[in-house]
Amino acid sequence: MAVEDAPEIEELIRRLNDAYRSGDIDTVARSLSSDSATMVVGSDASEVARGRDEAASMLRGDVDQRPADAPGWSIEEIDAFREGDVAWATVLGPYPIGEADAIPARGSVVFRREDGDWKIVNWTFSLAVPNDMLQPGSPVLAALAVAHV
Repeated sequence: MAVEDAPEIEELIRRLNDAYRSGDIDTVARSLSSDSATMVVGSDASEVARGRDEAASMLRGDVDQRPADAPGWSIEEIDAFREGDVAWATVLGPYPIGEADAIPARGSVVFRREDGDWKIVNWTFSLAVPNDMLQPGSPVLAALAVAHV
């Protein structure tokens, strides 16, 4: 099999983002694989969820704590591909912070076809931080530093 463009994956990601932005976590949860290896990773260090139920709960908690008028992620670019029953995509676009600011964001998602439907087995979301802000002594690094032994 050869790798092919996957416009249906691009459309699915856009629909799922719209559902998430509107608070419709049930739609998003139905697109998560029931496989115990399913994992969703958010931008916060505590946002690591394993399995569909934990992932849906984490996403629901995220939606519940954000302001109702928060605009959510604006997807600008999706590169989506499939080979057989596996598909993957890279998603890029700004994530608004407040009324006038936004930070570049990206996502990486892996799908597997299960009973004819594409299901998420891995989703990772991150905010893009300039490399020069990850130097010793930078305010970003100081705020995000994790103690290690």
